[in-house]
Amino acid sequence: AGLLAAAVDLFRIARHAGLPLAAGGARRRIRRGFLLVLAAEIVAMNLAAWALYPRHMDYLMPTIALIVGLHFLPLAALLRLPHLRVAAFAMSAAALAGIAALALGLGGAAAGALLDAACALALWTTCFASWRSLRLHPASRTVAA
Repeated sequence: AGLLAAAVDLFRIARHAGLPLAAGGARRRIRRGFLLVLAAEIVAMNLAAWALYPRHMDYLMPTIALIVGLHFLPLAALLRLPHLRVAAFAMSAAALAGIAALALGLGGAAAGALLDAACALALWTTCFASWRSLRLHPASRTVAA
């Protein structure tokens, strides 16, 4: 419920707080960079699925978590949101721990549950940090929408 309330509040802030928009060239650069990061992430996930199928499917979710975690690094620089680096580190560390747990013989379900909980915590924390940042400093953010 708290996450839903924060999401609704973020939409309200973005729509009604008079946040400055990025200049035309900057907006295009940010949009193009975002799409490039998204495309690279999708390609990497598909390559990982192809490489791991069918023998190593237990490793697919940790590998995807690693890819998703790493995609936050260029986004942090592109969007000028340094707290996204923390999400990148947390998700990547969780993914590597999941891969290590599987390699050491922990069952796929147990490793998956630990990975899911760690990634969820990292993402929830990142969402809270984004919400808090906009609530505390709404005029300092440039919206690239």
